Amino acid sequence: MFLDQILKNGLSKSKFLACGDFGHQGIYLSGSESLKNFIEFVPDLQIPTPLRTNCRNTKTLGDFLTKTMSLNPSYDSYRRLDTESDVLPRPVKGDSEILQTTANLIYESLRKYTPDQVVVLSAQKAQLSDLMSKVKVKTTEVRTPRPGSVRWGSVHEFKGLEALAVILVEFEASNPSIRETFYVGATRSIYDFSFVIPMDKIKNLAGEANEQP
Repeated sequence: MFLDQILKNGLSKSKFLACGDFGHQGIYLSGSESLKNFIEFVPDLQIPTPLRTNCRNTKTLGDFLTKTMSLNPSYDSYRRLDTESDVLPRPVKGDSEILQTTANLIYESLRKYTPDQVVVLSAQKAQLSDLMSKVKVKTTEVRTPRPGSVRWGSVHEFKGLEALAVILVEFEASNPSIRETFYVGATRSIYDFSFVIPMDKIKNLAGEANEQP
């Protein structure tokens, strides 16, 4: 385990503080399963109340996520002093509208940001790869950033990273972890967050219906 290796006396004999948003970001394992692993690996682990301070995003984005996703617990404070940013929902009827809608969002973002400050993400990377090959701007995968290029990739590989502007694309294909991938994708944004989503999937963000694989 990486943390066990980098701590001088390992996890079992060191004092450390780990802040984990286990309730919302379980895209590899469920949040409860991830927390269980910590508890089993670290003797006498003290678990405080759930993380309710937003450390990266503006209040505008945090309030949007709280309302749209019915977050519980919600944020009660923000470390950011600036509050304003743009949140641009772009619901579509189906996949046939996603290419043009996403392209328009990229062009709009490039009026405000440089290409390397814009990232396009999706939980469905294969479909995003096909889409990005048709967009008429220079692009590169998030794993191989290049100056002057819009980055794109999966929500999973961009977890833990951030960008000034994030565009999240949700396709019609089933995504059983839509709440988690949407939350992780949205919270990669330092300022602006835009998303493209089929209308019949919006209800899944609030947990009103669970998708079946």
